[in-house]
Amino acid sequence: MNDGKFDEFKDSSEYNVKIIVGTEPNVKEFKAHSIILQERSEYFQAALSISYIYTGIDPMDNCDKCDGEDSLDILKAADELELYSLIQKETALGQLLKRDDLEIEEVKIWNYLIEWGIANSNPSLNREISKWTEREFEILKVTISQYIPFIRFGSMLPYDYETRVRDPFIYILPEGFDERIMEYFYESSNL
Repeated sequence: MNDGKFDEFKDSSEYNVKIIVGTEPNVKEFKAHSIILQERSEYFQAALSISYIYTGIDPMDNCDKCDGEDSLDILKAADELELYSLIQKETALGQLLKRDDLEIEEVKIWNYLIEWGIANSNPSLNREISKWTEREFEILKVTISQYIPFIRFGSMLPYDYETRVRDPFIYILPEGFDERIMEYFYESSNL
């Protein structure tokens, strides 16, 4: 629907945002206007929050009414655009994981935590987990260990726990944790 509201922004030479996608040699650059992106996309509303960029007021501070997906999207956008310092990202992630009202599958939260951990590990980690050595798992463990207690593994389906947590990431779980969660699943299935 074109209501003429954004006619003045049709000229891409007056852009104020560059979006670069892909990896070399397949890179594409798009020129856009932040006001249009914010108007048309919740992702960019969070990512290009004028209140944060100009005043430093964190968009997560006003996210009490955000659902789990929106909260994760805001955190991802800020992370991708490097709007937060690492300390701010860690604080926001910790606050988000502690919330009981996310209404998002716990396995999705786990997947996001893994993505976040890979992106924020120092030194950086290869995204192909199948090629990892013990060293890469140890680096990830150090990066995300403080957040693992906030994941509600008992809310996952046993299959999801086994295929998305246990099989690929058993090395980063606290000692004895896997045995306890498997016992929980076993006892729950016998009720």
